[in-house]
Amino acid sequence: AALTAFVAALPAPLAANTSGGPLKEGHDLFTQIGCATCHVETLADVSGLYSDLLLHEMGPQLADAPTQRGSPTLPSGFANMPSIPAGGFPLTAADYLGAFSGTELSSKWRTPPLWGVADTAPYLHDGRAETLQDAIAAHGGEATNVVARFRRLSPQRKQSLLAFLNALHGPNYLP
Repeated sequence: AALTAFVAALPAPLAANTSGGPLKEGHDLFTQIGCATCHVETLADVSGLYSDLLLHEMGPQLADAPTQRGSPTLPSGFANMPSIPAGGFPLTAADYLGAFSGTELSSKWRTPPLWGVADTAPYLHDGRAETLQDAIAAHGGEATNVVARFRRLSPQRKQSLLAFLNALHGPNYLP
């Protein structure tokens, strides 16, 4: 309860003004090419999150190291983590840990929220992407078609989409 109250009291990240101007095209492209399928702008009553908080198959290029046989041991009290009531999809302890199955590579990842993404380089779970464009290019699996659509954009339209992402700053950003 104390942790929830603390997080709720934190200032919200700054939302990009996409009502007009150059960021509108980037925001529109973000939706049109399919990024917003997983990076949902508003989830329940949280606006500007840009995540569905679900696990997605991201392909072998983002696969983590092989997991050990069997399920991981949950930390004490982890199984009693609360679900997200307003989201309509209760999360289990296994959801919080990700995908574990035998010695296969784990290539399922939870969609990270993009709020504040402009301030969080390097990108991806292991920091292998130095730029947002590198992070987009590394997506695979369920996002393969989205990446293909991104690659087909003109250089100017790619820059518009990247400008939109680079406008998603954290709450303490000073221009």
